[in-house]
Amino acid sequence: MYDSGFDGDADLMAKKCLHIIFIILILLANGLLIFKNVRKCDFMHKPKTLTILSLAMGDVLLALFPMVVTTGLLFGDLTTLSCSSISSYSVYMPYMITFVYGLGLMVLGLEIVQHHKISSLSKNSKIICSLIASSSPWILGLIIFLPLGFANIDMDTCEWNQTIAQLKALIVLGILLPACVAVITSIIVKCIDQAKYQQLVNTNPQVMVDLNTHNAAYDNAPCSLQLESNPTAPFNTYPQPSGFTTPTYPAELQCPNDQQQSQQFYDPQSAQPYALPTKQHYIHSGDQHGNSVIVPTPMATMETAVEVAIDSTQRRNRLLVISIIYFILVTPLAIFHLGYSLNPDPIRMGLLASVTIDHMVYWLNVIRSVITPLIMHGYSNN
Repeated sequence: MYDSGFDGDADLMAKKCLHIIFIILILLANGLLIFKNVRKCDFMHKPKTLTILSLAMGDVLLALFPMVVTTGLLFGDLTTLSCSSISSYSVYMPYMITFVYGLGLMVLGLEIVQHHKISSLSKNSKIICSLIASSSPWILGLIIFLPLGFANIDMDTCEWNQTIAQLKALIVLGILLPACVAVITSIIVKCIDQAKYQQLVNTNPQVMVDLNTHNAAYDNAPCSLQLESNPTAPFNTYPQPSGFTTPTYPAELQCPNDQQQSQQFYDPQSAQPYALPTKQHYIHSGDQHGNSVIVPTPMATMETAVEVAIDSTQRRNRLLVISIIYFILVTPLAIFHLGYSLNPDPIRMGLLASVTIDHMVYWLNVIRSVITPLIMHGYSNN
């Protein structure tokens, strides 16, 4: 029996408006995240950055394909949509993108644990590692959901003959499993190196470490020329010693390449020494005769192990927050369908109640594509 309080016209209008609004919000949130990370000239060398870009582009595809198709169907503009297109967007949303995002968070957690090993790789090896890390969730998702999602669908008549067991498998593998894996991985990553950090800080709190890969300001900062000339000793006013040539100053100095003499520092995650390539900038100062010279100095930001521990802990904390929010927003959809829609003996409820819950869990899943990218902005800074 239909509830007298249910207004079908108002429900249709709300769906149209919400789909348009969330298409715009998803494109804005993820577009900004993509723009922010692509601006980093070394994004191909970092599994973290390339994985974040991969997840953001997945959400952009969600807005441009399934949600646009759904909006077109609501407005009645896609009456000739092919069966393969309908099947594709039905599998991509919510199963495929949710699965990829959960595994992507797991990859980000593994990147934190293996960060010191990845940093020691060559440039080409870093690119290969980044490509493998960012693409593996998508490859695994295609392997699982193409055969599972398209099974028992007649493409000629577009008749869906999927079994209850098949639909439950889609929900468990596409939503519940990756959500649980993401949270568990984030918790393990947060706890795994705490003892090492504490031991290192207690035994030698002044050990110097490289913050290049942790400090976003350093990551994005170009090489610069810092002038520290002596105001009481103008340039070239003092006599020069025999054989001394006044250095010339280019308008813009370039960073030297990475193939320079390395120094040894300690990574607090492994408590092991590793080689740090010395990047340089130049300070304009005076020599003992008062002549201005260019002196190379290490550009790497050096801090204590305590500060590095705090920075790394912030990454772990933010990843855990993202994983928990992801879990909270996507699992209600799975629980509702497993417990009600696909339950042979569901709890009896009226049409208004069932439609309200169905819409609520659907939009929670869509909101995930807006909230997690916004939080990911801060994660990509660390």
